[in-house]
Amino acid sequence: MNLREYIDFNTNVSSEMFVSLISTLLERVPCSSYVLKTKRDFKTQEFIRNQKSLKQAKPDQDEDALVAKAEEMCMSPVRAVATPKILQN
Repeated sequence: MNLREYIDFNTNVSSEMFVSLISTLLERVPCSSYVLKTKRDFKTQEFIRNQKSLKQAKPDQDEDALVAKAEEMCMSPVRAVATPKILQN
């Protein structure tokens, strides 16, 4: 299975492999909590930066629309995985 097939499988069929891989990493890697905290902080900073730049570019646009667009700009492809489910042969 190559990377393209892995991404397609996890996005459209089942994210069971992805979830098991991530849970194993969280249990086994000692620095995982630091990495996840740093990632969360980065996403928050990125969201704030995106929101400010959108406000400057479109000052008359609705606040809710700006927040939605800023959140959309922060979305990673990892959030687009299929719901975890066990496959039957």
